[in-house]
Amino acid sequence: MYHDTYGYYFYPWLSANTNPPGFPDGYYEIASPQIPANGSQLQYQATNNALNYATGGGNYYSDFNSFLYGITNGQWSIWVTNSTSTNQYQFTVTVTGVTSNSFDAPALAAFPANNATLVTNQPLFQWTGPANWAGTLNVSDNFIDTNGNYNYEASASLTPDQTSWPCPVGLPDGTNDFRADYTSNVTAQIVASTPMDNTSQPISAWTSTANLETYFDSVFTVGTSAILSGGHTLVAHYTFDNSGYLGQDSSGNGNDLNGASWWGPQQVFSTNAETGGGAVQFFGTSSLTLNGQSLNNLDAVLAGSFSFSAWVNTTNSTGNDTDDAVSGASIFWSYNDHNNTNDTIPLAITGSKAAFSTRDHLGNTTTIHSLTSVNDGNYHLITATRDQASGAMDLYVDGNLEASTTGTTDPLNGNNYYLSVGGTTISSYTGLLDDLQVYSGVLASGDVANIYNNPGTTVANVAGNNQDFNTALGTTGLTWGASGDANWFVETTNTYPGSPAAAQSGSVTNTQTSTLSVTVTGPGTLTFDWSSIANDPNGGFDYQFALDGTDTSDLYGDNAWAQAGPFTILAGTHTLSWTAYANYDTDPTQAGYLDQVSFTAGSAPVIAVNPLSQTNYPGYNVALFAAATSNPAATWQWYGVSSGAISGATNALFTPTNSGTVGVAGSYYAVASNAIGTAITTTTAVTFFTAPLPPDWSRAFRSPVYS
Repeated sequence: MYHDTYGYYFYPWLSANTNPPGFPDGYYEIASPQIPANGSQLQYQATNNALNYATGGGNYYSDFNSFLYGITNGQWSIWVTNSTSTNQYQFTVTVTGVTSNSFDAPALAAFPANNATLVTNQPLFQWTGPANWAGTLNVSDNFIDTNGNYNYEASASLTPDQTSWPCPVGLPDGTNDFRADYTSNVTAQIVASTPMDNTSQPISAWTSTANLETYFDSVFTVGTSAILSGGHTLVAHYTFDNSGYLGQDSSGNGNDLNGASWWGPQQVFSTNAETGGGAVQFFGTSSLTLNGQSLNNLDAVLAGSFSFSAWVNTTNSTGNDTDDAVSGASIFWSYNDHNNTNDTIPLAITGSKAAFSTRDHLGNTTTIHSLTSVNDGNYHLITATRDQASGAMDLYVDGNLEASTTGTTDPLNGNNYYLSVGGTTISSYTGLLDDLQVYSGVLASGDVANIYNNPGTTVANVAGNNQDFNTALGTTGLTWGASGDANWFVETTNTYPGSPAAAQSGSVTNTQTSTLSVTVTGPGTLTFDWSSIANDPNGGFDYQFALDGTDTSDLYGDNAWAQAGPFTILAGTHTLSWTAYANYDTDPTQAGYLDQVSFTAGSAPVIAVNPLSQTNYPGYNVALFAAATSNPAATWQWYGVSSGAISGATNALFTPTNSGTVGVAGSYYAVASNAIGTAITTTTAVTFFTAPLPPDWSRAFRSPVYS
């Protein structure tokens, strides 16, 4: 029994125990008294003494009394369909001593709020919960990776009166889920009687348990916003031409390395340069660092997609050719030696090879190495690129791509406290370094070749209108287009939980619009997840989904992530579009967001389960069940062979209203339909006898397991 902000609901979960005897294979369906109008209904499939949940659902009750009435008023049913028969069992549920005060107010998140972004990595979780809860309270945080998997981070059992919990560990950057779960065992107060068939034969070894539960999940993002590919921007450029200020950033972005660390001879200016008037000479005992400043835009670059390029001249060899970058000579240090997660060393020398390493939130390292030996005393251009959306890592030497792999898609700004050029005491560089360039986004191979062929030049900034929407939205092979007054783009600050990226509409005000569109070929089924942020007091903002130009669904104002659909796409070519309309609102930050787009080719129904013939007795129900596979899901209509379509018989499970009477006798079949086609079940016969059902359970449940 559950309680949340929408109301009350319940699920009749079935499970198998190890007590003999076993139970027959087949389909099991359990339904509360008010089904199909209200209540709850679940279906299971039993195979080899294992009971597996298949499908089902339930309805909310707005008040506790209606909720309790739906549980206790009438007979519950369990139908068992196997290869030879369908049998029905009935039971009742009694509730004593459980009132609305037992639930009280549902659990609600206070901080972080659901869909919050830029949350600190050790938050003080806060929430509200039911007063005087007679049960337990458990809290937990799980990191959601890019495949949607939940990875344990921390948990605790608290007293039910607590409403805050300081996170005891540093959470990884990315999507996290915090849950506060109140449970209470009420097995003594809520009792389901033993189900009996019409001959008073029980289900063997029946055990009834019950729990009250109220909980919430708050999905939030830890870390800074990231800059993805789909364009590139020069963020820092260290020419090392100014002998009096070697750490000067000439890009104009203010990313000066205004300090130094040393544990021996310091770095010096050198005229032995590849380009310009100078280079910097390191002796493995110093580095260029920060002094009292933070490079927030460099942190953002490391969180997302980036390109690092530098001219390197060394004869030194540290470690082995196959080592991770940290075990060699680091040129750019952003290694997280505090928490050992979410970091990168984009430029390093291991043995004789160039190396590029990344590390995810679990501490797993991915490293690629050059084919060329670069410690021959000549200048070599080493370039490393990383695309966060796909995890793609590329390593170039002298303009040629020499290594590629797929690494983590996690943000890599775990070391935002100490960035350096030249490394640290545990991994330091010896040699000359010239013209270090850092870009947000991924440089193309042609851009890298241009830097090599024209030393000292930089790559022109590209705004990034040609975004990789397929990667961000989870689609393959679709041609996305942006139009209107402002282009859509890929972002990572507000994404569907567990997704590394989403699409965001361009900034619109007054009469402006921003549209993202794609063409698909039906038939098929479309679903997508969307959200919106619109704080303008005029309240005009409209985020609209249209099919072939016809408004199909809208979001207004602020909306958390939610799935839309499924939408049935008919045969032929169709245009899908998502448009943000300002409608005279003046807030430039309002936006629509799109993620997890799924277009699945359609299929006509194929019958998977045909109804079984059965014998009916006075006072008992007939249960005719069929199943079909299809996309989109099929609708059902039952027919009597002699009477035609049966009014109201539009579910896969059909119980004739004249069950238990002689009028139920006859032949029946069902038709499964969707927009693509139809399928018809075999015809089944229902006979009626006034004699009682045979009393032996084993005869009611014939199975290959029993004789």
